[in-house]
Order: sequence, then structure tokens, then C-alpha cells
Amino acid sequence: MLDVAQKEASMILGLALSDQLEGRPEKGFGSRRGRWPTSPEQLFPRGPEQTMRALTRLLESGIGVEVLITSIVAVHRPLAFPALLVADNRARLIALIIARLNAVSASVCADIAKIRPPVLPVVRDAVAQRQLAACPLWITMVEALLFGVDSKDSDWSDFTCDYNADLFDAIHEVLSLLERPERSQFKLSHLALLLWTSLPHARRIPRPHYVYRIEAEALADMSDPYIALYHFVAREANRRSCHGPDCQKLVHAKPTPGSFSRCAKCGVIQYCSKECQRADWSNQPFPHKSICRLLRDLFAFATLEMSAERFAAACRAHSFPLQSVDKLISWATDIASGELDLAAHLRDMEIFGTLFSEEEDQTADSDEEEGDSFRS
Repeated sequence: MLDVAQKEASMILGLALSDQLEGRPEKGFGSRRGRWPTSPEQLFPRGPEQTMRALTRLLESGIGVEVLITSIVAVHRPLAFPALLVADNRARLIALIIARLNAVSASVCADIAKIRPPVLPVVRDAVAQRQLAACPLWITMVEALLFGVDSKDSDWSDFTCDYNADLFDAIHEVLSLLERPERSQFKLSHLALLLWTSLPHARRIPRPHYVYRIEAEALADMSDPYIALYHFVAREANRRSCHGPDCQKLVHAKPTPGSFSRCAKCGVIQYCSKECQRADWSNQPFPHKSICRLLRDLFAFATLEMSAERFAAACRAHSFPLQSVDKLISWATDIASGELDLAAHLRDMEIFGTLFSEEEDQTADSDEEEGDSFRS
């Protein structure tokens, strides 16, 4: 009875937190009466490390707190994720993830053994998909941990360090049972690719088929400048930190509940104060005065709610200048301070310079006055 009560309580808390992801995910803590939590102390009464340790122990004991862990990390990553990097928390969680993946592989193999051979690949895939469908909360939790909102490109390696080989083996065993894992389990496949590349050459198996496909599809996507633009601008729009020069203050450090204020003109960039907004307006080499104009031109006909393909089609239909694409991607990668693997990949493909320089700059910086207005 206690286990059932704890599981139900964790589901309720998880749903309460996940509600914050609907509509205004940029908020750190709630600001309205009745919204929980409104402060770090409410969410982590004994501090993040102790709270996350308690949750991983509950998970280890078989109590389903996946939704709660996922929601806490998704909404309050800057506080929760470092606590999961603590040695015992990390080791416990990775061991549980590996055990769950191994259980899926074993169940699939047991089900397939009951089928009269030969087992067609499509049948094997269906069996594997059915087993994976039985543990969606675990998969969602792994995805939120390593690739969720506010995640950095180094988070996956920080979390999996020293466990790369064992984790890769467990994921690869599952993915090998699927026909097109890079489509049906994209993030798990992407994690497997990252883990595979991190292994010593002597430890690597031959390049898996899904790795080839992910790389080929990524190359095709990123060779389209408008699809590349979509991903970079979306990343900046989803950031929950201040865009002020050298600020990087996270919304969770805001002394009052609620979100930072966004630029009232472009609606994309947010700041912790008017001082940061003013500083960014003329900050070189990418003053927001010029970036804001480009973003408004872009969002006059496109939105980030579109798929990447529809976004790219809209850009082509409106002949959005490639020089503007170049400037916006350069701005986004400059903000990322070189953390984006994708940025280096794009440079390797010579999208910067060679491709974009084919079109002359068709935009001119306007003489708009400094944007001092905020959008709450």
C-alpha cells in the first residue's frame, strides 16, 4: 500500500511540474497563487542533491518516479541535473537504465523465440516496438536527462563518463532489434552514436547501420541553410538564460517568480534586466539592433511552430536572403561559445562563407531607436 501511495504521489507531483512546460516553459518557478513550486526551497527542501538521491533510491526500489524525475529535470535542470552528476546518484541511475534496457532486449528475444522461424525483420521490429512501448516513461526520462531543455552539448558525456561502453552495449542491443531505430527511437539512436564515437577504437564495433543513416540524414538536413537556421534559432528561442553580454543568468536565479522579459520587438530574446537589454542592443559583433531586424523579417512569414521542412519552404517562398541566414547562424553560434557540435559540423561543410556568400546582402541595418521595451 505504501508503494502504491508513493507512486501515486510522485505521479501527481510530476504532473504538477509538467504543467509548467505547457505554455510558458521559460518560467523558472510559478508566480501565481496555487502554482507549485514557487521557490527552490519548496521543490528541494533538503537541497537538490539530497532530493535527487531520494528519488533515485525510490526508483531503485521499484517505485515509479520516472515522471517526477523527468519533470524536475525538464523544468528545473540547472538545479536538478548537477545533483544527478554526483557520483552515487549517477552510478545508481545509469545502472537502472542499463538494467531496464537489458530487460527489454531479453523480453524481445524471449518473444521471438516463441515464433516459428524464419522470423521476418518486420515481425522482429513489431515485437521490439511492443516491448519498448511498455516502458515509455524510462525512455522519456533518459531523453530529458541528456537532451532536454537547457541541456548543454557536454551533458551527455558528463553523465555517461566511465560508463560509455556498458551503456552503449545496452542501447545498441535494443536498437539492433529495430528496422529503422533512427526514426522510431531517434534520441536513443543519437545517444548511441555519441557513445560509439566516444569509445576507444579498439573497443568499437563496426559502425552500426543506424549511425550511417543518422549521419547521412544530418548531412542532408544541414546542407540546407534554411533547415540549419531553423535549428539554431529554435535553440536560442528555447534558452531560459539572459542574453545580455557576459550575463548568462538563469531564470532560476531570478529573485522573484516568473520568467525573464523578452524583447518586445522580436519576441525571441530574453533579458534579466533593462541594463542587459541596452548592453546587448549595441554589443559587437552581433548587436541586437541588427539581429532583431533580421528576426522580425524572418518571423513575418515563418514560425518555430512549423516543422523544419515547412520553415525552410517558407524561407524559399519569400526569398529570405542567405546573407541574413549566415548572420543569424553566426550570431547563434557566437552565443553558444563554441559548445555546439553542429556549428563545427556546419563549418566543415562550408555552409558558412562559400554557400552564403553566393548571395549579396539584401538587408540594411535600420536606424531604429534602441529597444527599451519588454514583453512580459
